Amino acid sequence: MKKLIPLCFLALFTFVLQAQIDSTELVFHWDDSTLVGSEAYDNTYNEVWGFVENEREYAVIGSTDGTHIFDLTNTENIYMADYIPAGYQGVGVIHRDYHDYNGYLYVVCDEGVNFSTLQIIDLSSLPDSATVVYDSNDLFARSHNIFIDTASALLYVAGGREFQGPGFFTRVYDLADPTNPQFVYEYPARYVHDMYVRNDTAFFNEGDEGMTILDFSDPANPIVLATFEDYSEFGQGYNHSGWLSEDGKTYYLCDETWSLPVKAIDVSDMSDLKVISTFSSDIDPLSIVHNPLIRGDYLFAGYYYDGLQVFDVSDPANPTKVRQYFTSNIAHNTSYEGAWGVYPNLPSGNIIVGDMQEGLFIIDVKLELEPIMEDTTMVEDSIVMGIFDAQAFELKIAPNPATNIFNIEGLSDGEQVQMINLYNQAGQLVWRKKVSNNYDKTIVRPEVPNGFYMIELVNNKGERYLGKIMFE
Repeated sequence: MKKLIPLCFLALFTFVLQAQIDSTELVFHWDDSTLVGSEAYDNTYNEVWGFVENEREYAVIGSTDGTHIFDLTNTENIYMADYIPAGYQGVGVIHRDYHDYNGYLYVVCDEGVNFSTLQIIDLSSLPDSATVVYDSNDLFARSHNIFIDTASALLYVAGGREFQGPGFFTRVYDLADPTNPQFVYEYPARYVHDMYVRNDTAFFNEGDEGMTILDFSDPANPIVLATFEDYSEFGQGYNHSGWLSEDGKTYYLCDETWSLPVKAIDVSDMSDLKVISTFSSDIDPLSIVHNPLIRGDYLFAGYYYDGLQVFDVSDPANPTKVRQYFTSNIAHNTSYEGAWGVYPNLPSGNIIVGDMQEGLFIIDVKLELEPIMEDTTMVEDSIVMGIFDAQAFELKIAPNPATNIFNIEGLSDGEQVQMINLYNQAGQLVWRKKVSNNYDKTIVRPEVPNGFYMIELVNNKGERYLGKIMFE
């Protein structure tokens, strides 16, 4: 006999589920009423980002005026550590974008082609100040989005335009010298709206044309790995942005089109890309997703009118919504308002959210998040060396343990180094530097937590040198 479930039980279950989804806490909110909104969408604010510098946490939010950097270290006393005015300001500004690398923040704007610049900001003096060390349109003026593949030290520029120049382009620049980007390649195909890049594999989101995936192992001669141009059976719109799962097997694609869901795409086999699930906020027919980021088993999305939406994607075939926080009271309509961007990758687990009209939000989502990278302790050499199969020569590193700067010895005089790699205990590549000529034997510590690492040098013959280092 089938058993009926009392309606009161269903109501209670629904209430409990909703309570869990909404069990978030506002840590901090900032909005400056003296700043103007854009003429297009009345958005005073745009993208957000986050970073750690000098063992302190920071949030970044863009406005029509410039870049605002907040010190989040003491949640009882969050404050604006610095403000950097932009080359182009005012009601014409809609988009800014950010990415950090090696102690620098890179800043672009997608408006004001005759005024905008690429800005590079030195973060090393924070919390006292941040210093603009590059502010120029010599390389390009406008850009819709940027992404830095930190493993390869490559800056990808999407939707770029030169000063007073025609048309849009996608370019790649080498950041071997972080304050002096060097042109490497220009993508000759379609307009790229946004991209995600990891270890030289680039996912280009190309608007109405779909997506192209490329291998940039040779940055000047990339190879197309796959295209994803027709997924209409799952609801195809404007292919806006996406993010790759931490295991590299699933790409979460967001169409910036009302009512369309996020697509989970199995990318483990580039010859057979397929959608394995779709999911959405399920709040309103005019709900529209914007920017997703992933940390561990969770996808965090700035979801415009629906604010912050958080999904458990531990099973990519069956994602579930686990948290939400509404940053706006604006009614859903066929425009672009509300939560623009999100950044979930601070060690504290606090989530940065930027609302186009309401400003900066710092949210505690009450979830156990994977650490960005756990501190490590010295282990037996055999455990770590096991991740390297090929024969390697030994490096000598001093001082060791090291704090900020260390020296490398062990190569023959005149030997040419082409690549320097740093691996954590799990064998994961956490930093890479390409070397164009010979290398400087004195190396500045990359932005990695204290702990034990393996450092690898590769010379022009393909020979490898390995050494162990402890950062403290």
